[in-house]
Amino acid sequence: MPKRAVAYGIADSYNTPPTLMRGHKPPTSAARQELEAQVATFNRRQGAKRYSIATVFEDGTFEAAYSPSEVGDWTMGIVKWFSATRGYGFVVIAADDGERDVFLHAAVAEKCGVKDLQPGDPVSIRYGKTSKGYVAVEVEQAQ
Repeated sequence: MPKRAVAYGIADSYNTPPTLMRGHKPPTSAARQELEAQVATFNRRQGAKRYSIATVFEDGTFEAAYSPSEVGDWTMGIVKWFSATRGYGFVVIAADDGERDVFLHAAVAEKCGVKDLQPGDPVSIRYGKTSKGYVAVEVEQAQ
């Protein structure tokens, strides 16, 4: 039996696990449009897709477009490139199907105390899969 949506909200995808912000709206198309406008404004200010619309279910769980469905264990990777000016970069990790690029937002690196990432730097990351691809939720500079 599918879960029943009881509200829409805004999720902050850079928290681990993603968190739901206050101010839920009833699950109507007008409420969704209002929240989509807010999300667009928030993301434009951040310079990235940090926030997304969340569907809240009657059991208290929620789903959001940019929220990782599952976050894995720590894994080693290499910085492919990172630009503090752009506010993001990518880490390459080994995967069962070859190499995998994992998106790393500057806010995640900053939250974890990581500074000055250069191409080729070894890092340890935790990441998850979103509707847009793989995204880092935690990062540490490897020794």
